[in-house]
Amino acid sequence: QTGPFELVAEPFQPPSTTHPFGTDDLGRDIFIQSAYGLTITLLVGVTVALLSGLIGILIGSVSGYFRGIVGTVTTALIEVFQALPLFFLVLVLISFFGSSTTNTVLALSLTLWASTARIQRGQVISLKNQMFVDMSKLIGEKEYYILISEILPNSVQPAIVNIAYTASIAVIVESGLSFLGLGDPKMMSLGFIIGNARYFFFQAWWIGLMPGILLFLTILSLNMISDGLNEVLNPRRG
Repeated sequence: QTGPFELVAEPFQPPSTTHPFGTDDLGRDIFIQSAYGLTITLLVGVTVALLSGLIGILIGSVSGYFRGIVGTVTTALIEVFQALPLFFLVLVLISFFGSSTTNTVLALSLTLWASTARIQRGQVISLKNQMFVDMSKLIGEKEYYILISEILPNSVQPAIVNIAYTASIAVIVESGLSFLGLGDPKMMSLGFIIGNARYFFFQAWWIGLMPGILLFLTILSLNMISDGLNEVLNPRRG
């Protein structure tokens, strides 16, 4: 099986039946690169969305339900991370820990959770004084049990919608990092292909065309999934 870094033909071959997307400056097949790149890009986006979503739901739930120092610290943490410039924070983390797919996923997961946490916090605050919560307290249920079994199942829907949206943000940021040469050099992503194509735009326009279209369609699809989930899960939809 041909790999994305394997030289398969002469450089700068235009799209043909043999190589549908053409070849790049080294003679690598852009169709194969795009297929691998799409897989890596989606893997990073979905993984980051799930990890950051779990972090956001956990911190947002704790921040919204508990008072005192726990609530104050977690709320301040959410506000700090929301105020930080996302892309530059990820750049700092990647520069410090090194460029790899694992580090990229961890850096994005540790910076993209704040919006989900803010949404989850608002949902928990709106539910924690409801009658069913008061009844649980009256029968002696512990606080953490009330939060996990009573409030969380009734508050998590908007956070799930935001998790799907976070996947598209993760794809954009990961592609930007790869475009700048800060992605994993051993992995082929769509941003890496487009970044390499910018040097040969007038000489071989096809190098970045199809990867760019695939990236656009990927982000569009993830946003449409987020909108669809909002339509399904939004309890206020009439």
